Amino acid sequence: MAMPFLSLPTFSPPSSFSFLPKLRPTSFSLLLKPPLLTASTAVSAIGPDGKYYPTPADDDPPEAPEDSMHGFNKFQQIQRQAARARKIQEEENKKDLPLFLKAIEATEVKPASASSDGSGDDLFGDIDEAIALKREEFINKGLIKKKPEPEEASVDELDPEEAVDLEEIEQLRVLAEVPDDEPVEESEELEVNDGDLSKSFDIDLDALGRTKTRIVEPKFKMTLAELLDESKVVPLAVYGNLEIEISGISHDSRLVESGDLFVCRVGKNTDGHLYLSEADKRGAVAVVASKEIDIEGTLGCKALVIVEDTDVVLASLAASFFRHPSKSMSVIGIMGTNGKTTTTFLIKGVYEAMGLRTGMLSTVADCIYGDNKLESDKKPTDAISVQKVIAKMVHNGTEALVMEASYHGLASERCDEVDFDVAVFTNLSRDHSNDFKGSEDEYREANARLFSRMVDPARHRKVVNIDDPNAAFFISQGNSDVPVITFAVENKNADVRPLKFELSLFETQVLVSTPEGILEISSGLLGRCNVYNILAAVAVGIAVGAPLEDIVRGIEEVDTVPGRCELIDEEQAFGVIVDHANTPNGLSRLLDNVRELSPKRIITVFGCAGEKDRGKRPLMTKIATEKSDVTILTSDNPGNEDPLDILDDMLTGVGWSMQDYLKYGDNDYYPPLRNGHRLFLHDIRLVAVRCAVAMGEEGDVVVVAGKGHETFQLEGEKKEKCVFTGSRASSLASPARVTAGDIVHDDETPKKPGCENDFVLVKVQTWVDGVEDVEFVGVGARFGTTIVSKEKNANQTHLVRSDPRDCCSPLRKKIAGEVLMVDRGHCKFTSKANFAEAAGASAVLIINNEKELYKMVCEPDETDLDIHIPTVMLPRDAGATLEKMLSNSSSGFANVLSCLAIKVRWFKKAGESFIKLPVLGAISYLTLAVAPFCIAFAVVWAVERNNSFAWIGQDILGVALIITVLQIIRIPNLKVGTVLLGCAFIYDIFWVFLSKKLFKESVMIVVARGDRSGEDGIPMLLKIPRLFDPWGGYSIIGFGDILLPGLLVAFSLRYDFLAKKTLRTGYFLWAMFAYGLGLLITYVALNLMDGHGQPALLYIVPFTLGTFLALGRKRGDLELLWTRGEPERVCPHVRLESGQDSI
Repeated sequence: MAMPFLSLPTFSPPSSFSFLPKLRPTSFSLLLKPPLLTASTAVSAIGPDGKYYPTPADDDPPEAPEDSMHGFNKFQQIQRQAARARKIQEEENKKDLPLFLKAIEATEVKPASASSDGSGDDLFGDIDEAIALKREEFINKGLIKKKPEPEEASVDELDPEEAVDLEEIEQLRVLAEVPDDEPVEESEELEVNDGDLSKSFDIDLDALGRTKTRIVEPKFKMTLAELLDESKVVPLAVYGNLEIEISGISHDSRLVESGDLFVCRVGKNTDGHLYLSEADKRGAVAVVASKEIDIEGTLGCKALVIVEDTDVVLASLAASFFRHPSKSMSVIGIMGTNGKTTTTFLIKGVYEAMGLRTGMLSTVADCIYGDNKLESDKKPTDAISVQKVIAKMVHNGTEALVMEASYHGLASERCDEVDFDVAVFTNLSRDHSNDFKGSEDEYREANARLFSRMVDPARHRKVVNIDDPNAAFFISQGNSDVPVITFAVENKNADVRPLKFELSLFETQVLVSTPEGILEISSGLLGRCNVYNILAAVAVGIAVGAPLEDIVRGIEEVDTVPGRCELIDEEQAFGVIVDHANTPNGLSRLLDNVRELSPKRIITVFGCAGEKDRGKRPLMTKIATEKSDVTILTSDNPGNEDPLDILDDMLTGVGWSMQDYLKYGDNDYYPPLRNGHRLFLHDIRLVAVRCAVAMGEEGDVVVVAGKGHETFQLEGEKKEKCVFTGSRASSLASPARVTAGDIVHDDETPKKPGCENDFVLVKVQTWVDGVEDVEFVGVGARFGTTIVSKEKNANQTHLVRSDPRDCCSPLRKKIAGEVLMVDRGHCKFTSKANFAEAAGASAVLIINNEKELYKMVCEPDETDLDIHIPTVMLPRDAGATLEKMLSNSSSGFANVLSCLAIKVRWFKKAGESFIKLPVLGAISYLTLAVAPFCIAFAVVWAVERNNSFAWIGQDILGVALIITVLQIIRIPNLKVGTVLLGCAFIYDIFWVFLSKKLFKESVMIVVARGDRSGEDGIPMLLKIPRLFDPWGGYSIIGFGDILLPGLLVAFSLRYDFLAKKTLRTGYFLWAMFAYGLGLLITYVALNLMDGHGQPALLYIVPFTLGTFLALGRKRGDLELLWTRGEPERVCPHVRLESGQDSI
C-alpha cells in the first residue's frame, strides 16, 4: 500500500459539463491532442540503466479511436487518457525500483532481516516498509510513542500489514531537513512533546516523492536515413553511410557527444563549419552542412549531408529525431509584448486544477510538471533543446505544456515544429520592435506566426485581447473558422471581461463575466496589468472547456510570479515592488498600476540596457519622472557600453545631461524638475536601490524595475552576480548589510560659524578580525570636520565602546585615535563630541535610540564651536549589530566616508520652497517674488531706450541674458567646443571682412550700428560710451563674442569643480586670462585699424582654445577633456563580500 502523500490521484469525469454554444461545430474530434504517443508513433526509448525498453504492453481491451465521441465529451476523454497515462507511468516506475530503493537507503535504515514477503515488485510497498522500519527505530530511541495495539480487525477492515498509520506518517512528514552546514552538538537533546519532534532529522522527503518526482532522461536512436525520411529534408548531396546510427543531435561543437549528428549553423558571431574538427574529436558520427566540406578531414564522421540552409532544416530534424513530442500533448502558446510570463503561470495553474500534469517553458522558470524544474543551464534556447525538453516531458507523463512564444523564438524558427493547440495574444507595442532588428510590420508578422498555425476548427483555439488595436490582425491569421475567445477590460463586447475589480497593495479581486457564468477571483497578483493576465487565463479555460471551479482554483493558487509586479513584504512601513518592466510601455503600465494602489509617493529605480535601442532611454526617463515622485536612474546590463553614457542618454528625457546633473558637485540640494518631482542617479545599481529603500516612508511604494527575476548583470563580457531575489527580503528586514533609517528631524537651525556642514549620507564600513564585514549608512552632523568623500583617504580605525556609554561626561580613560561608539543619551550632541575629542577619539558614532535617524545640529546659544572630529548618527539596529560585533570579535575596525554621487536632501523638503503654476510648472518663491521687478525694469528700458543713459539698462539686460544662456547651454566636452568655436571663427571673419566684397559693406558692422532700422540698433550687444573720445560714440561687442568663448570658460569651471582643482592647478583661471588677453588684442587691433570694425572671435578663439588645448596636453588631461569632458568619479564604489548579493 502506498503512503497517502505518494499516491497518484485518479480521474473521474465531472458530473456535469457544458461547452460554449459558439464552440460547437457540427462534428469535431478531440479538442486537445492525446497526451501520450499512440501505438502507431510509439518508439523504443532507453532507460537510465542503458537498456532498451519497448512500449509498455496494455492489457486493457482495445479502445475506440481517440478522436471519436462514443458517449463522452472531449474533456472526459482527456481525463480517461490522463488516467491511462498514470497507469502506464506507474508500470514504468516499477522498472526503476532499484533507484528508488537506493533513495530509501539514504535514511540509514538497517533492518534486522529483510522481509519483502513477495512485495519486492511493489514500489510503494517497499517505501512503506522503509518508513515502518524508520518508525520502529524512532520508537526504540524514545522519540515517538508506540501506538497501542489495534483491536482485532473486523471483516470489513484491512489487514494490519496493509494498514498505514496516518498519524505517525504525518509526524514523519513534518520533519524538516537539517542544513548541511549547520553543526549539531552530540550532547544536544531532542525535545519531544506527545510524539511531536521539535528537532529536525536528515530525511529527504523529496526523495520519497512528497513534492517532486524523479525525472527520467529519455534516450533516442535512429539511423540518418530514417531521420532524413521522417523530417522530409531533401539534401543537395549525400556522402558516406546513411545507415549510420545517431544517438543525439547538436549544433554546438562544445556540446557534441559520441554518436551525435552535428549540424553546422552560421550564427551572428561565428560559423559552425569552422568547428568540424572539434565536433569530430567529441565523437560526432554525421554532419549536416550548407557548404561543401572535406569529409576526409573529419575521420570520425561517416556521413555528410549537404542542404541549402541548415537554419531552415534544424527544427525539422530536431522534431523528427525526438518523434514530434509536441503532437503527444496539449500545447498552449502565449505571445505578446507584456504579460506573457504571468499568463503562463496562471494557465499552468488552471490546467493543473483540471487534473493534468502540466509543464511550463517561460522566461522565469521551466518545469517538466509540478515542482520539477529544469536547471537554469538546461534552459531551452534553440529548436533542438526545445524539442528535447518537450520529449522529456512526454516521457515523464506530462500531458499539457504552457509556453511563452516570444517574437525571438517565433522569428528564429525555434518554435517552428512545436504543434500548438491554443494561441494567446496579450498585447503588442513598439517596445521590442527595435531590438528585433526589423521594421514594426516585420515585428508584427513575426508574432503572427503563432496564430497563422491555427487552422483546425476542431482542435485549435484563438484567445485574443481585443483592447489592443492589433487584435483584428491576429484574429484574421490562420483559418477564420477557428473559434475565437476574446477578453478585455475596456471593450464590453469581449467574451471574458471584468464586471468590477478592486486593487490593493496585497491582493486583486475580480468579478469576471464569461459565457459560462460569473467567476469571483481573489488573487495575490497586483495591479491592473494582472487583471488582463487573469482574464487571459480565464479565457483559455473557457476555450478548452474547463470547469469554472477549476479555473478559479487554478488562478488563485498562483500567489506570485517571481519578478513580475512582485510585492516584497518584510513588514516594512512601505511597499516594495519588483518588476521586469524594461521598456517604455512596460514601465508606463507598471507605474500606472502602482498609482492605482493609492500610495503616498512612488519612488522608482530603473536603468536601461547597453548596446540596445537608445531611442527608448529618454522615453523611459520621461515616463518615470512624470509618473513617479522620486526617480533614481541607474545601470541595467550595460554590456560593453559605458554606464555613464547610458545615463547621459537617459537624462535627455528631462532635458538634462550629465554635466547638468553633476554641476551641483558637493551641494546637498538638487533642484526639482519642472513638475516638482525629484531626480537622482547612480551608476551602481546596488547603491541606487539601497538609497531608494532608505528614502521610503510610511505609505510609499518603492518600485525596482528592469531586472525582475534576473540574477545577473552583464558588464563587458562578464556576467556579474546581481540578485534582488532571495537577498531582497533580508535587505529589507535585516540591518546586516546596510542599515539606514528615515531622518525625522525637520531642521530649521541656520548655519553659523563652527556649525555649517551640509547634511550628507555617510557610509560606515567595518572589518572584523581583519576581514571586511558589514556596512552602515548614517547622516553626518552639522558641526565637526567635513567627512572625506574619497575612500582611499578614509582611515581604517579601531572601534571602541564609550565609557560612560552616553559620553555625557568625561571619559574614564584616554583613547588613541579610535572611533568611539556612544549612545544617544540626554545631553547635547556637541557635548558628546567635545568629550570624545578631549579623550583622543578620531570620530564619533552616535547610536540613536530609535530606528530613524536624527539631524544633529547646534543649540541656539552655541557659537564659534571648535570641534575637529566628524560625528555621525546611526540607527538603533546598526548599533545592535555593532555591539554584537564588538563582543564576538577580537578586533574591530571602521572607516567613515561620505558618498556624494547621490545626495538626498534630508532636511526640509525642497518641494516646500516651490509652487506649481499652470503651464510654467514648478517655480521657486524667490523667482516669483523678483519677477515683477524684472518685468518692470525691462519695460522702463524699452520706453527710455533712446535716452543717453539707456545703455546701462541694455547692458544689464544683456549680461543677465548671457548668464542665463550659459546656465542653460553647455558643451559636453572639448571636442564639441572646438567644433563650435571653429565654426564661429570662420563665421565672424566672413560677415565682417568677406561680406564687404559681396554686398559693398560689412554686413556685421551695418547690423551692429542699426543703419537700416531707424533710431533703434540691434540690442544683442553690449555698449560702452567712449568717455574720453571728443567725438563720442560707443564701443560695442556682440553677445556672440562673449557667449561662444564663455561656453568654453564655463566648461573649464565645471571641470575644475568636479575634479576638485584649485585656481592654480585648474583650467578656469587660464581660460579667463586667455579670454581677457584675446579681448585686449581685439581692441588694440581696432585702434590700429583706425576704428574699422574687427571680428573679435578672430583673436579670442585662438587665445582661449589654443591655451586650453596646450595646457590639457601638457598636463595629460587632453584625452579626458576631449572625449569625456569630466573627471573620473570620486565617489567610491560600494565593495561587496564574495557571498553578498547585489540588487
